[in-house]
Amino acid sequence: MNTNLNDINPIRPSDVLPMATFVQRTNRFLFLLGAGGVGKTSILTQEVGPALGREVWYVNLNGMGPTEVTGYGKILPDSPDMLFSEPSIWPTKRRVGNRPVICVLDEFPDYDPYVQALSRSLFPASGSPMIGPHELGSDVLFVLLGNRRADGVRSSKVEDAPMTERCYKATLTSSLGDWLDWVDKDPTAAIVPVPALPKLDPRKVESHVAAFLKFGTTAGDGRDLFHPPVTVPYDGLPHPCPRTWEAAMLADEVRISDRRLHNILLRGCVGDRAASAYLGFLSIVDTLPDIAQLKANPDSYVVSGDPSIQYALVSACLATGARGVKDAAVAVHNGGFDWLVSLLMRVRGDLRSYGARSAVRRGIPLDEHPRSTELLND
Repeated sequence: MNTNLNDINPIRPSDVLPMATFVQRTNRFLFLLGAGGVGKTSILTQEVGPALGREVWYVNLNGMGPTEVTGYGKILPDSPDMLFSEPSIWPTKRRVGNRPVICVLDEFPDYDPYVQALSRSLFPASGSPMIGPHELGSDVLFVLLGNRRADGVRSSKVEDAPMTERCYKATLTSSLGDWLDWVDKDPTAAIVPVPALPKLDPRKVESHVAAFLKFGTTAGDGRDLFHPPVTVPYDGLPHPCPRTWEAAMLADEVRISDRRLHNILLRGCVGDRAASAYLGFLSIVDTLPDIAQLKANPDSYVVSGDPSIQYALVSACLATGARGVKDAAVAVHNGGFDWLVSLLMRVRGDLRSYGARSAVRRGIPLDEHPRSTELLND
């Protein structure tokens, strides 16, 4: 495999489709780096687009200026408004509507800085993506492509490119095995499209990120894994911050079904150090009994005195405890969450309060439980 010390989260060609399949559900971008000729563009345009059932729009703004990107304007007669033409390179709302589209922005790190600044509107605070005054389609998956500094063919830097905290980053490396698989693949075989999937909401994903960060900031080892200072000068690496931890919460959606993809997504948003620490916490979570067993007989479980295991226990209970419960309020009053109360009462006080308050935020009203005073007593 062709890698070097400057690779960010190296992946194989066969990893691109699973990543893109996931990222299309997150309202985030995929940012792929890699040497010239490694296959970034061809994989996206020839394989990923058709496999996802997305119309491919290839865009390369290298050498273009802001006016060419946003379109030329003319003042409307008898009006102070200006009308801008729609450059043909963009999948605008008028052209694609709500059709699923993949927009491949090739050589992104090499764009003029003013063009890169304009591209921030592709990730709007609300509503559809925009480029200048033009609204783009309502279902566009953006994939940014570019070379590494080590390749010696870039005039810009990854770290100078905007929106990097809104992306899952990875470096595409060459893989002989994947290439041979591609050679052997029947070119006439139809690609089976991936079924359309609903967008993910980080608050609805069964994630352990919140409990991990709570544990990490109280462990007393001096680490700031939530939002440490960014390297100066910025090295372009994925790093933990509130925005990227939200992306990590989304990535937990695939943790059980595809551990490799989960690892790649984590390292592509919060970086190697934070991802490794979080994966260590998840390894503790995985040693716990199945939540169904805890629900059936909570009093038989001996709660460890180790704070990290207690955090993992509380996190696991909160993540999956309400699964299959139609009305959590009724369940609380009917004893349906007595198992959770039993476990919370046997962890240390700050964790008990954290768990109970988190349960309330997740729609499990433990503040209405007969033992609520004990549970919420800080």
